[in-house]
Amino acid sequence: MNWLSHVLLAGPDVEMRLGGILADVLGPAAIAALGPGVQRGVALHQALDVFTDEHPAVIRAQRRLWEFHRRLAPVLGDVFLDHVLSARWPEFVPDALPLREFTREVYAQFAAWRAARPGPLPPPAGELLDHLIGEDWLGSYGTPDGLRATLARLERRLRGRFVLVPAVNWLASRVDDFATDLREFFPDAARAAEAWRAAASVRREGGSEVDGAVPRAIGG
Repeated sequence: MNWLSHVLLAGPDVEMRLGGILADVLGPAAIAALGPGVQRGVALHQALDVFTDEHPAVIRAQRRLWEFHRRLAPVLGDVFLDHVLSARWPEFVPDALPLREFTREVYAQFAAWRAARPGPLPPPAGELLDHLIGEDWLGSYGTPDGLRATLARLERRLRGRFVLVPAVNWLASRVDDFATDLREFFPDAARAAEAWRAAASVRREGGSEVDGAVPRAIGG
């Protein structure tokens, strides 16, 4: 899963949501300096990554992507599933705010949290949040142009070694297949994240900050 899914499944806490984003760009020392709330968000992000990579529907989606690019299938699969989540938001999260309102809330949380900090964020976190909010990264996955922009950013992160933007055209005739994958996967991921957050809350109340893994199997 990509950042939209991670922020959604982190729950309403701003530091958990930030951890869902910053897990991909900061090292352990920088994350530790941001406090236990962000650390928990990072731990959930990492646990969900493991859960995602082992889920049969995600494996099926990644294998479908071998036709386009086998080596980067896991990365592209994450982006494509978030594209479907964004484009069909009411189907997958009917009880949540509309997507535009949800992302606006998240951006306001991030901006307020950052403004309240006594010092700057460790690089590149500050620059990333500037772009995330200013260019509406979380809200743009669902359109073809937004998906192209996301893949172009991935190309830059990979230093131009791969050409990914044409995957938008490749996806056009296969998007319903990825929607089927997401219908199978996303309810399991949501239950897994909820269980992880509940267990983390119990551990905090018991005086432990050690976060465990997401359950491997979640009942239907």
